[in-house]
Amino acid sequence: MLDSSGVIARKRSKIFETAQASLREGRLEGIIDAPKSGRWGDWEYCMLGKTQYCRRHAEREDPGTPAQQCVRDAFGSAAKAWGRKLTQEQREAWNAMGQQEWSKPRLAQRGKLAGQQVFAKLTSVLEKVGKPMLLWPTPRPMFKPNPVVELSIANGSDGVKIKLRVSGRLEEDIMLWGQAACSAGRTKWRHGVYLCLLSPLTGGEMDITEKYVARFGQPEPGKKIFIRTQQQRNGWKDIPKDFSEVVPVRAGKGECGARNAECGMGTTDQAQAASVGLEGLNGLPQSHNLHEVNGLSGSDGLQQVKYSANPPPDRSRACCRRERR
Repeated sequence: MLDSSGVIARKRSKIFETAQASLREGRLEGIIDAPKSGRWGDWEYCMLGKTQYCRRHAEREDPGTPAQQCVRDAFGSAAKAWGRKLTQEQREAWNAMGQQEWSKPRLAQRGKLAGQQVFAKLTSVLEKVGKPMLLWPTPRPMFKPNPVVELSIANGSDGVKIKLRVSGRLEEDIMLWGQAACSAGRTKWRHGVYLCLLSPLTGGEMDITEKYVARFGQPEPGKKIFIRTQQQRNGWKDIPKDFSEVVPVRAGKGECGARNAECGMGTTDQAQAASVGLEGLNGLPQSHNLHEVNGLSGSDGLQQVKYSANPPPDRSRACCRRERR
């Protein structure tokens, strides 16, 4: 039997093995240490949920996309304006504003912002939406509820149409953000980009197809689209409001497909089944999957199509016979 010292040594060796394996895999599971975030020496740390991860620091390529250049130019102009355009009185006013604003929490820690940080934050938003720079700080506004209430996507003969329904008048600038079409199983907004400001409208629907397609291309049927709207005033932004919808499959051609599409239940399979014709239906195997034809499935649907093409002499008897069955 092992004594207490042997059990403790065995537990320590197990913890050591777990820590060594975690380090080789770039994780820090099994290591008792304070949470870290950022770079420390040759290592980079981050928290994913409640798990600490780390990896060796590596220099990464800078893609230099237009969106990145726009953000860098905005922060660069704000940094230059802080020393060149603002007076000392204006800088003191921004510093007083910074004492009322807090940074975003990181590892359960946060702090008050400096005046230059608040100035750069608001200036970058104003430059993004095409508004002039503010030299004097303005208090954080109280936003009313976002008037955008619904996202609708239709797939017709002229392609996919993406629309937003607005209830009421747009009293604030509303920033429109979009995300490339993704898997229908995704449930959260991720990796979105700014598209434009919504145009003023008093109620009704607003077509945003042109802006979305110009940035991401034509979305494929079955993919999910995420749209985010966010109010802004003087650089201050409201809580974002997200919408998501799956791009529907376009109904096939044919009278049955068009009629069912108008009723909101048309599918490509139904339209193809309706356009086959009577001879084609008679030649189909009994196990062919027709889904539903005129509300019936399987052989019942085939039989009803036959009746509608060649009705029996006495329709009342046929209806009674159908009801008894």
